[in-house]
Amino acid sequence: MQSYRDLRIWKRAHALVRELYRMTGDLPCAARQIVGDELRGASIQIPAYIAAASRSLAPADYAAALNRAEAALARTEYFLLLGLDVEDLPLELSHALLAEIRAIDRALAALRERLSGTPDERATRPYRLGLGIVRSPME
Repeated sequence: MQSYRDLRIWKRAHALVRELYRMTGDLPCAARQIVGDELRGASIQIPAYIAAASRSLAPADYAAALNRAEAALARTEYFLLLGLDVEDLPLELSHALLAEIRAIDRALAALRERLSGTPDERATRPYRLGLGIVRSPME
């Protein structure tokens, strides 16, 4: 059985968490408590759910755990967007992280689709990211 640590999607999600921790560690104390803690809490769930999914025996259970990772990823994206709106997050780094979130989202959706056989429009929907303009998968 392959370890979750060998999965590319887990490695990407884990790297995202590490980068978010570095970025939020530089926030002033009040901002770190409000946005930083929520962002950290949401982001650590992504690789955790991927790790849990890798231990599932049934494809439906694997797909359900991946869906929970997708939900945590959506929460992470929201808190990063909120941080851009209300805190002084580094703009260039934040946009790079938003792009990585979208890439991970598409990869998770594609993997879940392969497991469940259910098409998911997020796997192929294009995203447009400009300064302050972000299209979410639900628009």
